[in-house]
Amino acid sequence: MGNDVDVEKVLDQLGVKYHRSGKRFMASCPFHNDETPSCGLWADTGYFKCFGCHTEGSFAMFISEVEDIPLTQATRMLRGQDRMSDLEDSINRFLDREEKVFKYFKWESFCATYPAVIPTGSDAWNYLTREGGDPAGRKLTAETIERFHVRWGGDTGKFRYRVILPIQTIEGKLLSYVGRAIRKGMVPKTRKARSPHRTLFGLKEIIGKTGGKVHNLIITEGEFDAVYLQQYGIPAVANMGTSPVSSEKIRLLRRYADRLVLSYDGDETGQTAMYGDDEDVDKKKRRVGELDLLAKHMPTVSVHLPDGFDPNKLSEKQVDEIYGEWRLSCLKQK
Repeated sequence: MGNDVDVEKVLDQLGVKYHRSGKRFMASCPFHNDETPSCGLWADTGYFKCFGCHTEGSFAMFISEVEDIPLTQATRMLRGQDRMSDLEDSINRFLDREEKVFKYFKWESFCATYPAVIPTGSDAWNYLTREGGDPAGRKLTAETIERFHVRWGGDTGKFRYRVILPIQTIEGKLLSYVGRAIRKGMVPKTRKARSPHRTLFGLKEIIGKTGGKVHNLIITEGEFDAVYLQQYGIPAVANMGTSPVSSEKIRLLRRYADRLVLSYDGDETGQTAMYGDDEDVDKKKRRVGELDLLAKHMPTVSVHLPDGFDPNKLSEKQVDEIYGEWRLSCLKQK
């Protein structure tokens, strides 16, 4: 395949523990607490895969995590090594493919399509604020609605009769947006413009207020759970569903938080996602909970909510009792 990546030279410079095993190098994985080198790196492809936590990706991504530097800086480091032309080509092809496949939405177009003004007294406003007595309402203040750029989908189109939340990357790019139905019987309850698997909802807003890393970060299931908790100064983000937190999100979490606090819904689905389940009658493989999975990467604890509750259903007093120790004054509304 032409010139190989000089894996041994780079690992020596990084100070990573490793040994050679056939065509690959086995190094200590930087994505979890790896006492025995379990991460394979292939010189002929410039890619790695951990056989312990199953994280995989480019050699540049590996260096980015080891050195705690941006991916672009890690790429520049690689380009400074000898015999890296094949890897450079591989990285460039990967970036070109990502750019072609994954275009960001334009913020201006989003705002033009979904106006910011939600009429006071309208069904959408009553749903967001619960001012009209809607029991399913979200109990948000006007300040919170403005801060998270909540929009209204109107009565026509794909997002009709839905309140809409934009999902942005840390850099402020519009990655996707999600619409929540305000009328009973609408299917699906939540509709996404695109899978937002590349970020965590609410993280941009927290970093914008704190200016950097937080000590504790609460992870919830739903976007409105994160919005509601942030309204009271709780540094909460949403995993946007109970599917496992991806390796891409884990890298974000490690960069912006010291410890995670899992707070999924108090129903059976949320608790199973958080704690896992036992082997069922068909002897299928036990589902490992997010608590155990994330604990392999960074300190993680959990919060058990009352049965049937999610964070958005809690009163302000309950929020204070359950999450008060993690409140950040810079997040709380004045």
